[in-house]
Amino acid sequence: MPINGRRLLSLMRQARIDRSSLNVVAKLGDGGQGRVWQLSDGQVLKEYFDPAVVQERELYRLVSWRRALAPRDRGRCDSIFAWPRQIVVRDGKAVGFLMRPVPNDFYCSFKIAGSDIRRLCEVQYLMFPRKSSWTGVPVVDMASRIRISKAAVAAVALLHRDGFILGDISMANVLWSDTNGGAVFFIDCDGVRKLSFKPVVPQRSTPDWDDPLDSSRATLSSDRYKLALLVGRILSSSYSWRPGDALPDLGARMDAVHRLSESIPNASRYDRPTADDWLGALSGRPMLRLRD
Repeated sequence: MPINGRRLLSLMRQARIDRSSLNVVAKLGDGGQGRVWQLSDGQVLKEYFDPAVVQERELYRLVSWRRALAPRDRGRCDSIFAWPRQIVVRDGKAVGFLMRPVPNDFYCSFKIAGSDIRRLCEVQYLMFPRKSSWTGVPVVDMASRIRISKAAVAAVALLHRDGFILGDISMANVLWSDTNGGAVFFIDCDGVRKLSFKPVVPQRSTPDWDDPLDSSRATLSSDRYKLALLVGRILSSSYSWRPGDALPDLGARMDAVHRLSESIPNASRYDRPTADDWLGALSGRPMLRLRD
């Protein structure tokens, strides 16, 4: 049943918290569009540099989606995504949102100028040759790379099935851990939007993660292309990998992964492999793709 404007405004107010009520204890870092703060209650605040561009109604859609999930599904969401939980306002205007902190498993240590530095374990560390400073970045074998890729694909499949577009899938906003067989955690989830709706803030794209068929906007098709880049670059250990490039030996029952990659350069934007296609291929299931 559609929600009328007055009811929507009432629900949005219930999802708000005033910036003045939050107790900031530390700055965690600066991103492209906002600053991230640690709060005394364990939550994290993302505060936008330019609140004037924030679409509060779209931010509310993200907050309300998580709140509407069944407890088990909400727990799964929280284990995979730094999803917006509450809208932060100042003088009645949305300026940011609250989210959960990144779990400890998704940090790794680096030796910088003789000191151990703790940083987010971004998937870029699976795509470039190792450096001497990467002292705490786990060394992973191909089996682990397949499991991490599968976890990333499963997360994207979850959102695509529910009508979301991620937009900026890249080396910096997907974190990984080799703990418990391989896991991922997505950050910058305020860039996610429902199909046909506006983004919370103007969307950005990461260089070298462009869609050759349409780099000007985020679509379900561009999500599928960038997902292929994510999988291929993790499996190949190469940041320059593109669909159709060779992949290493992935072991038994992985032929479908190779075939999916080889199909992309000649595929239309409407026939690119879906997240579910990749999930099946990385699970070692024979590829059977049916299209309407």
